[in-house]
Amino acid sequence: MWISYDLGGALTGRYTRISDDTEHDAKGVGRQEEDETAYITAAGGVPGPVYEENDTSAYRKKRVVLPDGTVAWRVMRPVWQRMLGDLRAGVIQAACVADLDRLARDPRDLEDAIELVEHFRRPIVGVTGGFDLMTDNGRFAARILVAQANKASADTARRVARKHLELQQDGVPTGSRRPFGWAEDKRTVEPGEAAEIRRAADRIVSGWPAAAVVVDLNTRAVATSQGKRWLQSTLVQMLRNPRLAGLRARTVSEIDPASGSRHRYREVVLRPDGSPVVGQWQPILTVDEWEAVLAVIGPRSQAAPGRNARHYLLTGICRCGECGSRMRGLSNASRPHQDTRNVAAFVYGCPSRAQGGCGRVTRNGPLVDRHVTEAIFAKIELEMSDAVAELPPWDQQAGYDAVTADIAELTAAWKSQPKRISSARYFALLPELEAAEKELLADRARHAAAVERARQTPADVRGEWAGYPLARKRAVVEEHLSAVVIHKAVRKGAAFDPDLLELVWTD
Repeated sequence: MWISYDLGGALTGRYTRISDDTEHDAKGVGRQEEDETAYITAAGGVPGPVYEENDTSAYRKKRVVLPDGTVAWRVMRPVWQRMLGDLRAGVIQAACVADLDRLARDPRDLEDAIELVEHFRRPIVGVTGGFDLMTDNGRFAARILVAQANKASADTARRVARKHLELQQDGVPTGSRRPFGWAEDKRTVEPGEAAEIRRAADRIVSGWPAAAVVVDLNTRAVATSQGKRWLQSTLVQMLRNPRLAGLRARTVSEIDPASGSRHRYREVVLRPDGSPVVGQWQPILTVDEWEAVLAVIGPRSQAAPGRNARHYLLTGICRCGECGSRMRGLSNASRPHQDTRNVAAFVYGCPSRAQGGCGRVTRNGPLVDRHVTEAIFAKIELEMSDAVAELPPWDQQAGYDAVTADIAELTAAWKSQPKRISSARYFALLPELEAAEKELLADRARHAAAVERARQTPADVRGEWAGYPLARKRAVVEEHLSAVVIHKAVRKGAAFDPDLLELVWTD
């Protein structure tokens, strides 16, 4: 072992880092720690705390918000920054790394280390030698070596990206985890899980909210491919994936220029001629079925909604007839009563004045629920008897055909030899045509979803109501009612009067 620096009894921190620990066994950082301990002891230092960053890149940058609110991109190595902070504060007097490329692959990180060595006189040494930050020549050499390492990382990233592009165009499935619905080979359909995907898609198209589908999956103990419980975000992300329709997808990352926030979503990979790339696996849904689901849930994630903690069917739907405030379901279980024989399990009540309401209207919750649901059942059954089985065909087909023809003609002119249109002209005209094509496709998907709902056998809502989860029941109510106005009774304790309930229908 080559010892180039006498640590003179300094308490020396041991920094260990591995970029990719695919086995998750931390053997690489363990070997570095052993080598650094031996080096520090031989150099006359005292082995200090270990600063371990396993499976952490020293090259890849992430988006961060700086103290002044601006957005920047930095290599994120929190343990490395903590070690530098301990060096500045004197918690440790020196630091040891396995080699220069363990210390830094980003010039900014190297400059942070040089600052400590040059101005705080805290030595940073390497087991393999090869760099000396204590001298001008050593710092110059280190800057060159880190620049070379950074270039090597960039070259590797470029080659990996090109390889992924090739895999995308060939429709090859990638990823380390087995996708739900397929076997371990990521190509063969797993029948039981595929049936769950089809059931979920059918329910979404027929009006079930995603939250209700998730409740149903978890109630029946259907686990994800990783053996976990379903979350709404997990379900929606899966249903948005073009893989379900047998189409190869890629993850797209966009930056919102207003907020600086990053949004990721999946989009279908297209061939140079504009046709979608078909994946090398068995599809679970048809393209039309998948697009019908997208028409309901949307192609991209929206802002995350707040947690739905409602326990009563009409909370927020009922309105006070005196002040118009939203009424809440309130349990009577903890309220003392002298005579509990006629006390409802819960009531819908207007909030107090302190909470923005008037507090003057309450009504028996179960009786309100019963009256409202009976009215909805009657309305649905009446609509079913008058329903039109078929919707008119999509009326934008001609426009869609014209746009796709224009794209094909424009592409042919650009690819012709000699070119009949310049690249500058081609790429200036193409985005507008593609945007029109995407909008028409979205409109077609919405129409397909409406057709699918019209063609489905009408559900026996009255017969199935008891088995619906609360989220599904609320979705049915909100589809037909915009509000239930509860008017004040003539006197306190009066018998329940359904005439004091005003149902405001959505249509």
